[in-house]
Amino acid sequence: GTFSTEKLDFGRVRQGKIVEAELNIGNAGDEPVTVQRIQSSCPCVTTDLPEDPASRVVEPGGQLAITIRYDSADVFGERVATVVIATSDPQQPMGAVDISITVEALVITKPEKALGWGMAPRGDDIGKDLIIYPGNGSKDIELLEIQMAQPTMTVTTLREDSPEGVRIRARFRVLPETPLGPLANEVTARVRVSGEEATVRLPVKGEVVGDVLVMPQSILCAPRLSYAQNQPLSKEGIIVRASRESDPLPDVLGVVAVGPIQCIVHKNIKPDWGPKVDRHIIEVRTTENAPAGAQAGTIYVMTTSKDQPVVTIPVFFRMGARVEADPPQVVLEPSNGETASQRVVLKDSTGAALTIRGVKFEEDLLDVRIESEKAATPEQPAALVISASAVPAADRMATAVAVETDQPGAERVLIPVLIRGATKTAR
Repeated sequence: GTFSTEKLDFGRVRQGKIVEAELNIGNAGDEPVTVQRIQSSCPCVTTDLPEDPASRVVEPGGQLAITIRYDSADVFGERVATVVIATSDPQQPMGAVDISITVEALVITKPEKALGWGMAPRGDDIGKDLIIYPGNGSKDIELLEIQMAQPTMTVTTLREDSPEGVRIRARFRVLPETPLGPLANEVTARVRVSGEEATVRLPVKGEVVGDVLVMPQSILCAPRLSYAQNQPLSKEGIIVRASRESDPLPDVLGVVAVGPIQCIVHKNIKPDWGPKVDRHIIEVRTTENAPAGAQAGTIYVMTTSKDQPVVTIPVFFRMGARVEADPPQVVLEPSNGETASQRVVLKDSTGAALTIRGVKFEEDLLDVRIESEKAATPEQPAALVISASAVPAADRMATAVAVETDQPGAERVLIPVLIRGATKTAR
């Protein structure tokens, strides 16, 4: 297929307008060509490609007219896009048209899409402003009206002079009675620029906090990481401080940890990193007897806060196996009356001394002998020998040996065992 143009420049347009241009797809070959699909790099560009495949066929020497539309409602400034056209032409199956446009706005805001302000205490300024100024080169702008969608915040404005001209600065404050937690609102402003009126709408989102900050709100460790007993779950721990830097440091009255976690409170810490605000740090560690596998716990932090006297922090993490069997599973293949055996070594991942207190197994299937009850040296670890003299029925080939140890969190270690017939070697 051939195209009437490979570059399409819509020039300068006012934001919000939809502009169109026609693209002719020609067929210079001897066989009919079908336009299979058209894709754009930007959702602002659309085409009117017919849905019926029969209407997309271009006969030899013919053309198919396609309308390309650019919707400038949500864009501003110099923009580019690419339209890719796929056809059944074996010589040129793909083609591209580069699109350029300059979108001029009557009004520009900073930020452009949404005002996210992090965290702010009730009754305080959110700490981030909205700037509204002309986008058409004008030096003046007039604010006609500004209001919030929800009565959780107030907005005040200031008219400022700058080298680029007049601009409007909007500042936001959380009302004292606003509930704690995530807050979503929207500001709407009507302005006049060069005799034209425009309406600006912008989402305003953030977190409302009380007179104390307890961070993070949850501890979610990566599932791929495994922790050992008595290991810290996070580098920073839980930080407790006043939400306003000018307020005194609240006191931690108590910390309760539920689950295989333990907490150590370090009070009145003056950090040498981040905001230089006095704080308490709660160190969060796994317990000495935390079992292997996925674990969950809850930490309750009780402070002198009037707004949040008790803060609940969920904790999720994965514990690694403290005692590991080598090999972790056993396959035995007895044959011709000969017994098959496998030596299994047990090691503590922390390097602690290990004692085997006992073993449990199906005695009619296996024989288990403790070779070394205690881990005397690295060269002489705790070990046992698992044996089988016959292949059982198919429904009992899979079994397990339960090893009892003296290690907290690993009092019972399971070793899967498969008993099967000896594998025959092909000659």
